[in-house]
Amino acid sequence: MKSRLVRSLLSGNTLLALLGGATALLAAEYVYLAFDTLTFDDNAACGSDAQIGCPSGGWTTALLAVLFGIVAIASFSILAARLRTPRDGVGAGWPHSRWTRLTAGVLGAALAYSPGYSAFLELRGPVPVQPMAASWSVTANDPPSVGTSAAWPNGSTVVRVRQDGFAAAYRTADGTQAWSATAPERTMVCAAADQPAAGIGLLGYQRTGGTCTTVVAIDLTTGHTLWQHEDPSANWSDIDTIALTDGLAVLRTPAGVQALDPRTGQPRWLHPSDSGCAPTAVAADANQVAAVEYCADPKNDELGRAALVTLAPQDGTQRWQSALPTETPLDTVGFVSVDPLVLAVDEHDTRGTHALLSFTADGKSLATIPTTAPSTVIATLPSTDSHGLGSAAVYPVVVAGNTVICEAATPDDDVAHDLVGYSRTDGHQLWARQLNGDLAGLTETDGGPMAIEYFEVPPGKGGTVKYYAETERVDPVTGAASTQTVYTKAAESGQGWFGAVGGRYVLVNASGTATAGLPAVLAFPVR
Repeated sequence: MKSRLVRSLLSGNTLLALLGGATALLAAEYVYLAFDTLTFDDNAACGSDAQIGCPSGGWTTALLAVLFGIVAIASFSILAARLRTPRDGVGAGWPHSRWTRLTAGVLGAALAYSPGYSAFLELRGPVPVQPMAASWSVTANDPPSVGTSAAWPNGSTVVRVRQDGFAAAYRTADGTQAWSATAPERTMVCAAADQPAAGIGLLGYQRTGGTCTTVVAIDLTTGHTLWQHEDPSANWSDIDTIALTDGLAVLRTPAGVQALDPRTGQPRWLHPSDSGCAPTAVAADANQVAAVEYCADPKNDELGRAALVTLAPQDGTQRWQSALPTETPLDTVGFVSVDPLVLAVDEHDTRGTHALLSFTADGKSLATIPTTAPSTVIATLPSTDSHGLGSAAVYPVVVAGNTVICEAATPDDDVAHDLVGYSRTDGHQLWARQLNGDLAGLTETDGGPMAIEYFEVPPGKGGTVKYYAETERVDPVTGAASTQTVYTKAAESGQGWFGAVGGRYVLVNASGTATAGLPAVLAFPVR
């Protein structure tokens, strides 16, 4: 009895049933998958550069479905013929072994399903991701040469300020406009505080043909101008020239660091600079005001020294000063973080300091992270024409605990495709990871650091270029990604603004021109 069962299982008929069941299942599976691939909705987010790419391998899958079908038909035809023609008792045993053949066919189908689907995924490429649709969006109506100068959250609204001085607040619940305001005639926005405070935003204005000599405070609840401060000797058009925190507006002036009352504009205190010195960048939070001061060499204007100083926000008293490792003028300097203190320095000297510098709370130098290397270039600060985009701005660098997370590119590529994490305490590289798309930048949210990538997909069935954004949370310790979400019509190259406001994620594009086909502001459900 036992030997008869073994012979039955190993017989050609059983193997034919096994083969027939497997190929029949594969044929049916590949017919469905080929149809699904070849009729894929081109309106979904896909593209050759994205992991969420358009499906491929459709015709190969269809051909394999036909071949599997032929093999299945042939296997079952041969099996049926053999069972109708008894040979050496094989056919005669059919009534007693039909359950063996049936079981073999079902087993073959079951065994073939998983590897068949895995093989299909290899043929097809990345699995498509349907992008999240916007809950609402603001129609792109910007003039061609005008983009976003500032974007600030305020309660359940988000405020966008254009470079031409037009400002509007949008309710995050439905996108309706709460208020709008315009700058004086022939006035452009030339500076913006990185973050709002107590419902106030700080802007710099300049008239056509003039310099950035005016600072105004905007009530973000009404859009009204609270006060205006003029200084003909100042120029606030650079990065980190004005800052705002609860109870204090801080300005970089030729005389020193000036503090004003944020609601009235009345002077609070002035920290004067030494003769031949002037602040080049300022930043502030509730606990301290920080500034970089540069002192030119009186005998050689191509040489000079720079220092980082911190001041008490109550009265401007200097707490400490730390010399920076520079000897020539600073082409670019700005604050990546105030608490903890991380500074980006780009010295004029080609062989000078081009690095991120971190400090302890009492001013001791911690780490130097070079931003240029033979194979990697690290972006440190947003460009001057797209800075001041709010407290959740998309920037090239964020600090998360003891990790400095940077976007990186190769020297011959002006778009970053990599993330690199460095230790804030000693500067060594912790991890590096390549991204799916082009990196727009990084932002710090309540849930941790988040990378914003963008995809520009060539025209498909609709005949127009499509834009998508993908966000992914980044583990600062390992660099691993989680909670990836794709958003439709929501991204472009360049820094923008992204953050959670009023129970939604809000994205403000750096440009919202009609020619780009992108809304200026979009809101999405929080997942």
